[in-house]
Amino acid sequence: MTQSYTYFDPTARWGGTWGGPIKGSINVTVLDTYTSKPIEEAIVIVGPEHPPTLLGYTDSRGQITLSRQSLAGRQIVTAAKPAYSASTIVDMDAKNVTFFLTGEAPSDNGGGGGEVNPLVPGNIDGIVHINSKYMNLPPAQCDAMGTPESGHCTPCQSDSECLASTPHCVTLTDQNPFCTTECLAAADCPLDFECQKSATESVNRCVPTRGIAQVRCYLSNTSLFSSAPSANEDNTVEISTGETAFALKNVRLGDVAVYCVGGSRREIAGIASFTGYVMGIQRHIFVTPGKDMTKKDTPSLPPMLVNISLDIPLTRAVETVVGERPLHPDGPHRTEIKAWLMLGSDGIIPLDHRDLANGEHDYRFTGLPLSLTEELYDAEYAFYAGALSNTSELTPTSEVLRTKLPALDSAPYLVKEGNVFAVKESGYPGDVLDLQVLDSDSVMAVTHSGSVIHFNGLSWYAQPVQRGPTLRGIDRDLAGGIVTVGDQGRILRWNKVGWSTDLSGTQNNLRDVVSTSPTSAIAVGQYVILSWTEGTWTPVSFGPPKDLHAVWGLPGSDLFAVGESGIVVRRDSDSSNWTSVNVPIHSTLRGVFGTASGLVMAVGDQGGCIVKEGNSEFALIETPTEHNLRDLWGRSNTDIYAVGDRATVLHYDGNTWEKLSEGTIESSLRAIHGTVSTTDLLLTMGTHSIHLGPFLGISRFESPTFGEIWDGHSFKWTVNPSGGAEPSFQAFRLYNASNRLFWSIIAPEWVNSFQLPDLAATAGIPMPKAIKRLTGTKVLHNGFKIDEFDIRIYRLSDWRAWSLFGFLFDNPSSVPK
Repeated sequence: MTQSYTYFDPTARWGGTWGGPIKGSINVTVLDTYTSKPIEEAIVIVGPEHPPTLLGYTDSRGQITLSRQSLAGRQIVTAAKPAYSASTIVDMDAKNVTFFLTGEAPSDNGGGGGEVNPLVPGNIDGIVHINSKYMNLPPAQCDAMGTPESGHCTPCQSDSECLASTPHCVTLTDQNPFCTTECLAAADCPLDFECQKSATESVNRCVPTRGIAQVRCYLSNTSLFSSAPSANEDNTVEISTGETAFALKNVRLGDVAVYCVGGSRREIAGIASFTGYVMGIQRHIFVTPGKDMTKKDTPSLPPMLVNISLDIPLTRAVETVVGERPLHPDGPHRTEIKAWLMLGSDGIIPLDHRDLANGEHDYRFTGLPLSLTEELYDAEYAFYAGALSNTSELTPTSEVLRTKLPALDSAPYLVKEGNVFAVKESGYPGDVLDLQVLDSDSVMAVTHSGSVIHFNGLSWYAQPVQRGPTLRGIDRDLAGGIVTVGDQGRILRWNKVGWSTDLSGTQNNLRDVVSTSPTSAIAVGQYVILSWTEGTWTPVSFGPPKDLHAVWGLPGSDLFAVGESGIVVRRDSDSSNWTSVNVPIHSTLRGVFGTASGLVMAVGDQGGCIVKEGNSEFALIETPTEHNLRDLWGRSNTDIYAVGDRATVLHYDGNTWEKLSEGTIESSLRAIHGTVSTTDLLLTMGTHSIHLGPFLGISRFESPTFGEIWDGHSFKWTVNPSGGAEPSFQAFRLYNASNRLFWSIIAPEWVNSFQLPDLAATAGIPMPKAIKRLTGTKVLHNGFKIDEFDIRIYRLSDWRAWSLFGFLFDNPSSVPK
């Protein structure tokens, strides 16, 4: 066919930019947000200048091409029309642009057809099938009992550590040893305790209450930030009275999941709580209306019926590490963390949530499903941390979201093979907090659960140690054995034949230990230093109390201990006194290491590192990470390794640190150790840890500013704190006094100021008078490009982090006189 042609349509279905760099012209399409229909006679302006140097109006297809021979590079493009919101894209370089402008929302009943009756929610009745294996309720944890005046629940390792009023140190399954008394009946025990036979003795003891067996059944939520479900008399099954039935009323229509959690309802010190131990779920339930609305005066339809078997133990735990938050007196003020189970079209199950204290970074989620199999075969985890504000506007905020995380299996570890660290699987389901390489085919490690595991060159297996509090530190005892320390003053010793318990004389948490001779050692921890000499541990005075994390020293050398807020204390080799050391760092130090030639180095939070050689003072040394570093170890002054959060591995060559690995596994590496030979074993282990970070900084505006009169065109801001993670894009919205959107703007991460065109002078579209509201969102979105994006970038599930703010301006009454 002669003289035929193909019409080029630059419209993008999802809006945004595409098509490559600008080369003399820009093709612009303007559509209605609600109907996606073309908007005719919309003005399109290139640049912020007044008068504009390049503008035009869209045709009946909502399109216009703006051309100029010199038109190239990054531009500010704006589209607007009276009765619609305006829209601007800042610093984009794409030849095709599609805008969506928001006008009046279409009427809900404008389609004709008469009145439509709303659909009636459905109802669900269910039966719970209880497996007694999982509903054998344990006593409450002593940690939840506070400190009873009677002395019950006082931590202990032997009877000798208990008071005369509670003379027996007992051990229950999944609980640390505690002091208690014998009993014949519940009346012999204090409030919130009950009389129960000991697992290790044929006598009755007073133990924390088991509570009342109960099952609570819920409907899955529709979104991550829906309100958590609550218990009521319809969805609660009182097992103790023989109940098995439950009811869910006014259920949303469509695909849902129904899940039930079996556990214990307890009331301790007047505070009620519910702890779940097992769950069951039925998925892919399609809920239909509770009434046939096609017929008049019809009765309600019978509820749908479901059967729930409680067969998924809630015994999994996972560590989370929350990054540095941009907390500020003006907000954000506090931190909240949450976990969910995502079920696709069936909805979402909220698992746990709590507030973190300022400065707190580590949190251990417990009570998660043991495995994601059978009914949960395609489920995924999501974790969230938010730095939130207590202001009336609830902003500013800075938030982090991790989604699409599969089953949380045993924590992997890294072994150096050649020039790389290879990922290995231990098969151990717990979390390792410290390790000691004994030789190339023998490794000992201590765990959060209080166990000791051993690698024999082929596989890992548990050592025969009595259950007890978390173990955090381990070292050779220089007599050929091993010494380990942990929470509540726990100390274990291995003499190459068997394990024994040392009496520490403290209930403080111990975090690290170093042997200084075959008959001496030092342990440090929470406001304590202990010295071991000829079989006895004694506390050591070291000035004002200090929270210590790690200790290092060689036989006959100076000792160094490090801890919170950059604390460093030192014991000279010819002295028994500890003295504070001035250091140029204030962040927490978590690991310390040195060499026989006099080098001492410490690492800690936010990649902090200090080093000294010989008689010099400590000096700062830069590292290529902002993640918390947890431990370090080396073979010489020029061959030192440091490990930390987000599986970070660094190497020091005597001059600078180099990053060898980061993010290869979902782990917070807590310990690294190896053999002296560079050809033998070097490995690092830690916790299966979800890293929640980085947090984006908060935009603090210079124009417009809260309560002041705005010039109507300029935007300018700074970011607090500076130097943190950069967003992928920034979106701003302006609202009038009626809270109606009148301008939306999107800008790339490098922009911190821009000018808007004068629509009032150019197109007769005035800026709303009096009070206005500005909201902003900064987003970390992998893969975003300002020259190639669409409106799907606003899907929250694809965001890794974001910060929000909002404030009023152009409000003369609020401006100070």
